[in-house]
Amino acid sequence: MYITMKRSGAMEYAMVGITALIITLIVCHKLIFRKSTKDLSPIEKAYRLFILSLCLFFFVDSMWGVFAYVNVIPLIYADTVLFFSSMSVSVFLWTRYVTTYIGGRGKTSIGVLIIGLIIVLFVSIMLIINIFKPVLFYFKDDGTYVALLGRYFILMIQEVLFILTFLGSVFEGKERKTRNSKSRFYIIALYSFSMAIAIIIQALFPLLPIYSIGCIIGIVLVDIFIVDSEKEENRKKLAELYQREIDNKKELDSTKALAYNDALTGACSKYAYAEMEDKIDKLIATKLIKEFSVVVFDINGLKQVNDTLGHQAGDKYIKDCYKIITDIYKDNKIYRFGGDEFVVVLEEDDYDNRAELLEKFNSIIDNNLKEDLPVVSTGMADFEYDKDNTYRAVFVRADKYMYERKAFLKSK
Repeated sequence: MYITMKRSGAMEYAMVGITALIITLIVCHKLIFRKSTKDLSPIEKAYRLFILSLCLFFFVDSMWGVFAYVNVIPLIYADTVLFFSSMSVSVFLWTRYVTTYIGGRGKTSIGVLIIGLIIVLFVSIMLIINIFKPVLFYFKDDGTYVALLGRYFILMIQEVLFILTFLGSVFEGKERKTRNSKSRFYIIALYSFSMAIAIIIQALFPLLPIYSIGCIIGIVLVDIFIVDSEKEENRKKLAELYQREIDNKKELDSTKALAYNDALTGACSKYAYAEMEDKIDKLIATKLIKEFSVVVFDINGLKQVNDTLGHQAGDKYIKDCYKIITDIYKDNKIYRFGGDEFVVVLEEDDYDNRAELLEKFNSIIDNNLKEDLPVVSTGMADFEYDKDNTYRAVFVRADKYMYERKAFLKSK
């Protein structure tokens, strides 16, 4: 087939390719110009590659019109080679996107991919052969474009490919249960069908940019009905994941609260006490803490209450003793690290007032002892910056003073 393009028609041809390129860049700009593709799904990555290949094809197609306008045969020839190459690559990447989207591993999906690959290999081989013996096209000296049998064979293979993707998408769409999912596959089918029609028209009218027009219509359809829909679904999934994360955090906080708080008294648990001890040890090791006091409490007579009145009465006795501690040391965390043992670490203002607080507490206990009310023994020790290397060293001294106090109270 001998075809000569007029200069005015060449620029119109070029404008179609440029317009298609601009529309693609606008519609798919977020996908094309993103800095990283690490967070993209395999489907999005496949679609992005397809879009990039189409951008190249549109550019090459538009330049064909420009070179035809200036009528420089070597440039037109080179651009025609790029035209066939970029077209075959875009077709293969379209099949890759469709099969990735469908997620099919069946015969149809594999067949579509194989045909797409065959097109790329066949076009590459034919373009090499065309240099030595024209089988796809050639140009006469006056710029007339001569389309040969190989060109129509390539279009025929593409026709088969798009028909297969059309049929495969229709079949997959029927298998889907939701209307939204069905519609996406039907859009792929519509794109494939429209490209099949475009190829037939392109074969009949080689100098009309029908292929580019079919591609850009398909891109708009896919972006509106599939990509946007995928974005909305991803947004919903992210919202669900975020809500699930909030729920998990609440559950974790609730579990953590149970782990950190003593169920009977509400004091900080033994687990929290171990964390506190570890934290203070690190501060001591790095010389970041200079002063604190440890106050140790031990409930007197708990075993007797449990043995004579029962454990329920024993639990009440523990809570009554805990209340005495909180009444005096209410601005501090109180740790229950044993059945009848509590600890308070004094810092800042309460550290400065530690002697007064201890005296007030012991005064209450002395009065309770007279009136046969709950009795708690206590001992306090100060951190010695130049001597103590661990929290435990301070605790041992405080515990020693507590037992001395306990012995004193028992003697009375």
